[in-house]
Amino acid sequence: KDVRSKIQLLNEFLFSEVGFRGNVDNYYDYRNSLLNHVLDTKQGIPLSLSALYVCICRCIGVEHVDMIGLPGHFLLEIPSDDALDNNSNSRLFIDVFNGGRFLSIQDCRNLVASYGYPWGESMLEKVSPQLALKRMLNNLEQCHKGDKNMPLLMQLQLLRITERSNSNSNIMCEFLTRFPAVLFQESLSKQYLTAPIYLQVMHFFESQQLPNRH
Repeated sequence: KDVRSKIQLLNEFLFSEVGFRGNVDNYYDYRNSLLNHVLDTKQGIPLSLSALYVCICRCIGVEHVDMIGLPGHFLLEIPSDDALDNNSNSRLFIDVFNGGRFLSIQDCRNLVASYGYPWGESMLEKVSPQLALKRMLNNLEQCHKGDKNMPLLMQLQLLRITERSNSNSNIMCEFLTRFPAVLFQESLSKQYLTAPIYLQVMHFFESQQLPNRH
């Protein structure tokens, strides 16, 4: 099957049969950024749903799925038949948060306008794994600023040290998943013991080091 047919079948399965969807009722719940919670509840925000979607695409043989970080939203770009023929006007995007609907470049312009931002062609540039991770960390940090969860805010700040991949990043991540429970055992409630998911997030984004397309 061609790429679009595979994506249509995947959308039917994930969104119609399994029931994955955007969490519009509790959009700013920090758990929308935790991949294990997204899998359990089948709800998330654009970035977390897109991260899972990319993994599934690779499993079904759709390799070149790029992350696109529009202001106020997050999309994926999938290869279309015309795009593979170097027709830049036929780029095809998918909005995982809204049931996997297909979007054209004009649809993206309209979406950005609906958020009150002026359009710029650079908005359709591919987001690197490092930038996507930074965006996820920013989301988590903003969520936790409101509830004054200082242990987790401290952990998020320290985790930023590992944003640049290096030989010690996995060791550093493993350390960061353990120290809050030791230093803040009394103040860190059970609902915040989610640190190991950050290691999973790092592994996911590091695995997405795909070659640039020209």
